[in-house]
Amino acid sequence: MDKFMHAVVTALLLILTISFGVLAAAEVDTESAQNQELTLRVSANSSLNSAKLSEDVYLKCYSIMRHSRVFRNFTYEDVKKFLDEALAFKPPAFLQDRFPYYLAGYDYEDRPVWVAEWGKYKVDDLVDRVFELFPIFESMSIQGAINVAKSFVDRDKQRPGKDIRQYVGIVDCEGFDVSLAYKVLARPELIDFGIKLAELYLDIGDATVAQMILINANYAAKLFVDLSRPVVGSLIDRLVVLGTNKYKWKGELRRYLPEETIPTWYGGSKDFKPLAVFA
Repeated sequence: MDKFMHAVVTALLLILTISFGVLAAAEVDTESAQNQELTLRVSANSSLNSAKLSEDVYLKCYSIMRHSRVFRNFTYEDVKKFLDEALAFKPPAFLQDRFPYYLAGYDYEDRPVWVAEWGKYKVDDLVDRVFELFPIFESMSIQGAINVAKSFVDRDKQRPGKDIRQYVGIVDCEGFDVSLAYKVLARPELIDFGIKLAELYLDIGDATVAQMILINANYAAKLFVDLSRPVVGSLIDRLVVLGTNKYKWKGELRRYLPEETIPTWYGGSKDFKPLAVFA
């Protein structure tokens, strides 16, 4: 069971920390789980609206990556080449729009707040193709990380003197099905692969995750959290688990985040508009 939990935790961390999807073009529309359209609204001078990376974004990524195990031997030029190659990648059509996520705003400490409806992600048909598709997943993951880094840089520019390098995540667990975990458990080679990835990438999560808020956390999600404690180390202390009672967790959410940063369907401002949407 320890190896199994390593694999599941690894998958979650990769999704939450560096992977959610594909870089969208400006003015892309996507649909939330609540069937509300979220339109990409980014100012013309925002780095999130640029197809090319600024030197500030390269520097921000390098400053984080050079302290990690997997990238510690990368030079600045190595990092730039690595990010450029990932940014130029175009995923196959069947993976596009699979993993929508959006930048909701910023918290009280100017950290970007990213939202993912993780419980709705459809991945059961991909489990048997992990090794085949891994290079694609890797490139998509780096694109997600680039978007997070861009949100750091944008806030730095809005708050001179600050050096933002952590984010807050809201993860909607509604729809999380433990049967997917059993499907992974039946593939020991995936478990071993997951353990190796965890060893490589956990330090990036430790450096960049300020807080992770789980909403609609059902029994399966809470069990996952309890079992993951020995695996994720200090990251578990940054996890806030809110249950399935929407009336209760909507009030709790307002304790952690400004009202204007919380989506309307999560109890936030009726005038809420995401700063950027990716799919």
